[in-house]
Amino acid sequence: MKNYTTLLFCSGLSLGLLGCGGDSVGSSSQSLSVVSSSLASSTAISSTSSAPSLSSAANVSSILPVSSSQVPASSSSVSNTVVTTIEEGDRAFCEFSGVIESDHQGYEGPGYANGVNSAGVKLTWAITLERAGNYPIAIRYANGSAEPRPARLAAGEQTAALDFSSTTAWAEWQSEQASLFLSAGVNIITLEALEAAGLANIDSISITGAQTVAAGMCPKLPPITVWIAGDSTVANGRTPCPVGWGKTIGEYFNDKVTVQNYAVGGRSVRTWLYDVSDQMASNGECRIATNNDGSPVLQNRWVTTLSQMQAGDYLLIQFGINDGSRTCPRHVGGNAFKEEYLYMANEAIKRGAHPVFITPAPAVRCSGSTAVASRGFITETFSAAQELNIPVLDLHKLGTDLYNQLAFCPVAGGGVSANTGGAVGNFFCDDHTHFDTPGAVQISELIANELRAQGVALADYIEDAR
Repeated sequence: MKNYTTLLFCSGLSLGLLGCGGDSVGSSSQSLSVVSSSLASSTAISSTSSAPSLSSAANVSSILPVSSSQVPASSSSVSNTVVTTIEEGDRAFCEFSGVIESDHQGYEGPGYANGVNSAGVKLTWAITLERAGNYPIAIRYANGSAEPRPARLAAGEQTAALDFSSTTAWAEWQSEQASLFLSAGVNIITLEALEAAGLANIDSISITGAQTVAAGMCPKLPPITVWIAGDSTVANGRTPCPVGWGKTIGEYFNDKVTVQNYAVGGRSVRTWLYDVSDQMASNGECRIATNNDGSPVLQNRWVTTLSQMQAGDYLLIQFGINDGSRTCPRHVGGNAFKEEYLYMANEAIKRGAHPVFITPAPAVRCSGSTAVASRGFITETFSAAQELNIPVLDLHKLGTDLYNQLAFCPVAGGGVSANTGGAVGNFFCDDHTHFDTPGAVQISELIANELRAQGVALADYIEDAR
């Protein structure tokens, strides 16, 4: 009979299983035990070796994660080849964007992880080691598509590129091999998809070394607020329409996220921020009302945002549709537009929050059968982001590409109205700019996917709502 060193844990999945993400578990599921059996059964972390088994679990701590002083001496094998395999039901397997499936045969354990098909989607494992060193790692997978699904395996600063080439069928399983230097103590291992197809189906990860691997604490996502500043294409709007993407984006986040959508229809970045006059100043910008000390009078929505924003929150900013007006109060020049984006971003950064710029949502503008660019302030948005090294989601391009994919052009009758039917009428409210709910949902999905594709940490809070 083989000797199995077994860690029994609560699961850490958000998919109806119990426990993970660093929450404490019941005492009966925390014990580290060594058993002699001919079956691996449904263990949380199982390790096989040629080491002699312990006669009981009495010498092993029941507190997890296991520290270096708590690893039993017999965890190291005589031949220095302990193989620890982590399955999807294990505490060391952390929450992810996707589902645990059992549709395709040949997997081991409770199933396999099928992540969202998107670049940037990750699987994460948390393990504890007594000693640092180079550890061989094997990932068992299936890829029934014709093309490879490349991914980056990482632990701290250590990375390895893996190909995950086709296995010819989803029920055919192979292993990718790598070696990473792992530190003593807790290690967070991630596997990140590098292309839009996402990851292969992942059955398990195995780590080989001179000791049994114990579970670490999975990173626990703290609750955050996503603050949104924008115009009517972002605002909650009216029933039944128009509806901005700021009203529907919350459906893509998990319950750790609170969305505060302060977007307001008809606003430029300056009329959203300040009390702006309808008179033009000599510098070509609209006059802004000031306090006695010369500071600008701020709108209450911005005052509230700044006073309640916490470290770790996010600020999503999208203007540029009304700012191109030639008249006050909405007119904003290019330099002033950039200055206000820098100001807003810096205020968020001061509070430990993370600003994200979003280029203007596109109107449906056709050149024959092709949807074309329709908005300004794209260059200013990217320029401001580059100065501060913060992400830009190019919604203008993503949305225009979507309109072409959906073959919106040419629009019947030459323009969008309340009487426009078909796919265009379903997407837009009663003009070429504002969305009906189905359109707002699709725009939200573009934003969620782009957060993932760019590896913005906010994407860790995204789940599949649809």
